[in-house]
Amino acid sequence: ETHDILEELDSDDIIEVMSKRGYSCFKGSSSGDNVFSSVEHLLDCGLVDTARAEAMMIVGKILGRSL
Repeated sequence: ETHDILEELDSDDIIEVMSKRGYSCFKGSSSGDNVFSSVEHLLDCGLVDTARAEAMMIVGKILGRSL
């Protein structure tokens, strides 16, 4: 199964490979403390409209409905 393959890989190696491919990666916490870190990253990049849409999507998931 796919998840078994991923569990064998080192997270830092995955992040390095994805970064080289142009993706931004960040480690989130299982407690949800960093749930808006992607929004913060988008704002830091000047992507205000995209950050706003991402924030609304996150809130919608938390509420269990689309906004």
